Amino acid sequence: MAQIRSDELNEYQYVDRVVTFYLGRIIRLFRKLKAKKFKRNRDFIIYIDDFYEDLYFLCLEAYESIAKKYGEKSMDKKWVEKVLKTYDPVTLYRFDHELERKKGRHLEAVIASDNPDKEHDNALKYFSNMFKQYGDIVADTAHIQSMKDEGEEMVVWISVNDNRRCRTCKERDGKIYPINKIPTKPHIGCRCWVEAWKKQ
Repeated sequence: MAQIRSDELNEYQYVDRVVTFYLGRIIRLFRKLKAKKFKRNRDFIIYIDDFYEDLYFLCLEAYESIAKKYGEKSMDKKWVEKVLKTYDPVTLYRFDHELERKKGRHLEAVIASDNPDKEHDNALKYFSNMFKQYGDIVADTAHIQSMKDEGEEMVVWISVNDNRRCRTCKERDGKIYPINKIPTKPHIGCRCWVEAWKKQ
């Protein structure tokens, strides 16, 4: 597992750094796939299964690196796999199911296309978006779990105060919630987060 320094970085800066590092490795895997020329569809079908298995394990490694920022012992590979097998109300899917769907779509598109390179590029684009989104989901889940482990009961919602902030995020900014009743993020790419809150 790569060692990426987490000191002096906020939650999302660290996630961005990990995601960027691993995205480089993912892009190299896709380039290697594009360089291969398959004479038969059967050969491609066999290869794509192994290819997506490699992608899954690379994601696990990346997300474990993110989770360990919050809980070195408790947030291991098994913990990450549990997160990836849980339905997410923002993306509206489970990571593991969506990965299978993307693999099937990639396979069908390449077999049906006159331009497989374009279909590989599309598959990379869709996979990269999911990979980045789940970096934030794993970080948020790990952060909340670490606060629960420390006995925190209340959290404050914090939003980024700029012109990209949506109305829902603006309305929630500064609101206090019980840690077990934190509202779902209102949209994909939401930059809000929560922190422990104690009465003054």
